[in-house]
Amino acid sequence: GTIQARTKVDIASNIMGQIIELGVEEGQTVSKGDLLLVIDPARYNSAVDGRRAGVESLQSELARLREAAAQAARDLARAEQQFHDDILPAAEYDRAKSMAMQTESAVLTAERQVAQGRADLQAARDELQKTEIRAPMSGLITRRNVEKGEVVVTGTMNNAGTVLMTISD
Repeated sequence: GTIQARTKVDIASNIMGQIIELGVEEGQTVSKGDLLLVIDPARYNSAVDGRRAGVESLQSELARLREAAAQAARDLARAEQQFHDDILPAAEYDRAKSMAMQTESAVLTAERQVAQGRADLQAARDELQKTEIRAPMSGLITRRNVEKGEVVVTGTMNNAGTVLMTISD
């Protein structure tokens, strides 16, 4: 007779890179959550660091723009009072009003850029987390197709990519 697993999972990677640690052998029993292999995280760490620095830079720019918008609002309030007191010409009042609107718009743009930067940072952190491949279920390593030092290729729509190993219950 033949024995077949009820559940069989082919393990593949969502990211590319070189395998720097391979902690299981074919025939070995693993538990759900066990570390199977590690893909070199260097470039993913760098991406996280770069995106974090980008977010910090965007946050600094946002703080500067918020202060500029607050100053423009104070200038507009002064200009409005002076315009109503017939001290300031209409052109100067319009200029102050325009500056206040421009700085508010710049603040909104900067807030959106900070939100986008945070989303990019989260995506980079997600990729970094995927450098550690863990067992999705408990079972037996029935096939191991890779060795330490090999480069993992991710799949595309028409290409399945590298099947790293198979776990069967």
